[in-house]
Amino acid sequence: MHPYNCHNFVDTVSCINLKKTDNSGMVIGNRDQKMFGRLFSSLQADNSNEPETARRRYARRDCDRCVTVINGKTYPVENWSLGGVLLSADEREFANEDEMNITLKFKLRDDIVDVPHAARVIRKGRNKIAFEFKPLTQQIRSNFQNVVDDYVASQFAASQSQLH
Repeated sequence: MHPYNCHNFVDTVSCINLKKTDNSGMVIGNRDQKMFGRLFSSLQADNSNEPETARRRYARRDCDRCVTVINGKTYPVENWSLGGVLLSADEREFANEDEMNITLKFKLRDDIVDVPHAARVIRKGRNKIAFEFKPLTQQIRSNFQNVVDDYVASQFAASQSQLH
């Protein structure tokens, strides 16, 4: 007989809260029940259709024409989000946990928008530096939203021009 008195894996997971015994008939303790519960739940399939990257706090954007200026030096932006920015740069120029003022410069359809903000280095890798933004002000959020809105508008305009 199955130690959980269940007939298949789904029954085993669903009857986790029943009185459980091991193969010798010994009652399994509460700590063991929790361990088995975590084990079984980790084996269940993820029902989400979202890619792993969707689990980030903010979506990354790599479609904008953008650079970052730090201490007068310009660095290309790999991607950015409301949480931070990933730059292409020599990692020897920065130390982990360095805090500095940075300016993101976005090329919009008819304008260039500067977004100055404080950030800190959270990760360094092969010619990549990841910065986490300090908490955003409402003005900075508005500037970032203008960048997104401009991109959406330009994509819409391009799609309409293809129709005609």
